[in-house]
Amino acid sequence: MSRTRLPDYLDHMQQAAEDACSFVEGMEKDAFFKDKRTQQAVIMSVIIIGEAATKVMDSYAEFSLAHPQVPWRSMRGMRNRIAHGYFDINLDVVWDTVRFALPDLLKQLSVIRLDADHDSGTVAGRLGQFGDLALRHQADVGGDLAQAAGQHRHIQSEPHPFVALRVPRRPGRTQAQPGGDARRHRRRLLAHHGQRADRAAQLQLQRARRAVAQPPGASTLTTSAPISPS
Repeated sequence: MSRTRLPDYLDHMQQAAEDACSFVEGMEKDAFFKDKRTQQAVIMSVIIIGEAATKVMDSYAEFSLAHPQVPWRSMRGMRNRIAHGYFDINLDVVWDTVRFALPDLLKQLSVIRLDADHDSGTVAGRLGQFGDLALRHQADVGGDLAQAAGQHRHIQSEPHPFVALRVPRRPGRTQAQPGGDARRHRRRLLAHHGQRADRAAQLQLQRARRAVAQPPGASTLTTSAPISPS
């Protein structure tokens, strides 16, 4: 179940502020200006604080407006200046922020944190109520769907009214097989060629019989008139 992130954002702000203050604990300003590592650590903590403050302003505007003593806009503005103008960071401003502004912020966060816990509990309770309503609604919808599915299966089990109107097939009549017309055409062609072959064979047999019936030396050609001796 989803929950409010407001306490988490405030915790991020508090942890980053405590880290930044611990980084410069017992350190003088001149030492801070010479210590590059400490500068980077403090600047990163300030960015985290500004990012979390932006989340609170965007996602929980009513909460930020209800606590105007917290410099929400200043924290967001400093984060934007550092992120977009990193090479122009004013270390004097960073030092004053970590030495004076962040200790005051920690005091303010410890107070508004209780309000955030109260608000998140109220929101969680409302979310729980909404969740129960959603579960009941889901159960009702599921019951309706199950009932509709049962009715659909009952309808499918009954014969369709158009099934009874089909004309019964006459007895002794077989259904035409695929390719039956092609096979019948082929058989007709074979029978036709067979008849032609039989006629050709009969003609050849008749010619052979006539040839055998003629006497030897006889010719079917007519001869010309005999030539008289000169």
